[in-house]
Amino acid sequence: MMAKLNDTLGSDHIAPSGRLPLIKALPSLSLSDLRDIVKYLRVLYNPEVRGSRRQKSGSNANQNDVHSDLESSLDAIRADSFERTHAMRWLTTLIMRSDMITLSEKEDETSRERLVGEAAALLAACAGAASSGRLIRKFSFNLSPTNEEIILQLMDVPLDNDDYASVGAQTWGAAVVMADMLLASPSSYGLPEGLPKDNKDGNGRTFRVLELGAGTGLVGLAVAKVLERTRTPAEIILTDVHPAVLTNLKTNSVSNFPPSKGSSVKVSVVSLDWEEMATSDTRQAHAKWIKECLRKLLLPEAFFHLVIPLRSTHTNESGTIGTVFGQSSDLDERRIEMVSRERFVCDAYHGGRAGEVEYEYYKIGSRDVLFS
Repeated sequence: MMAKLNDTLGSDHIAPSGRLPLIKALPSLSLSDLRDIVKYLRVLYNPEVRGSRRQKSGSNANQNDVHSDLESSLDAIRADSFERTHAMRWLTTLIMRSDMITLSEKEDETSRERLVGEAAALLAACAGAASSGRLIRKFSFNLSPTNEEIILQLMDVPLDNDDYASVGAQTWGAAVVMADMLLASPSSYGLPEGLPKDNKDGNGRTFRVLELGAGTGLVGLAVAKVLERTRTPAEIILTDVHPAVLTNLKTNSVSNFPPSKGSSVKVSVVSLDWEEMATSDTRQAHAKWIKECLRKLLLPEAFFHLVIPLRSTHTNESGTIGTVFGQSSDLDERRIEMVSRERFVCDAYHGGRAGEVEYEYYKIGSRDVLFS
């Protein structure tokens, strides 16, 4: 990660005004050169979600210190309005004068159009962030076992009138981590890995996935892409509760799965308030609300997958998950219990500081099925 980031930005981390070539030099630049420049601007102005890169063995404090210095340098450039404006003007001119780009014998018009599309998407992200706080993020995952690239483009929007309840309209690190986990090993989470012999699941039903608290929709839409690739007829239901979050969720759903696309996968967005499903004695914690939802919505043979950050802002939720799903009493209508749990760490670089975000993954299912 560190080497790749330095390769993209350049060892001296030059700002756009010193890095971007003059437009009149376009005919002398190859498509590969221009792609590298657009990639440099993407890393600079549309960085990855904080705390979303799972830590690998061998990482060390020295790497974190180096990355911290790099982030400090990048933060200073990002905060410079002159540099951002210069980058936006350069991208705009590149798009308008794309006819000046010279194609090699191995390249065709499609290659030029792809570059222009990437530049336009980045320009929209830069313009949105500068004007309204909106941010268009592009996520790329490798689907196992084919290593096929799965791409999703999502919009993050700022808080609605400083209403903290609308924070779900921004992509959180846990969503990126879970999407990456699902696509890295689909079969471990009950998803097909290859083209099915038939178009239904093992019980002859259409594959159905429900995402609780979908936010920007990253996890549910990533699963939808997997099922689409395997030609599995499926219904993906993305749920949340805040009006601003639902509006943005619908936008992201349509942009990645247009209604006229003719896909085998149907994606819908529905309002779901966990608290409305709670009984009178389950008003004290989100974990209990989730359990009530699962009692009503989770099929006996299905599983619920949950990733939650272990930090102070989520102390209440993380502290009650293990207790609420640890075991069920014999009086429970449905025995919804924890099947397994795993704790892991992701690197996080923010505000010029290197750090870590710890997550816990829970697999939850029906006890009647698990012990039958």
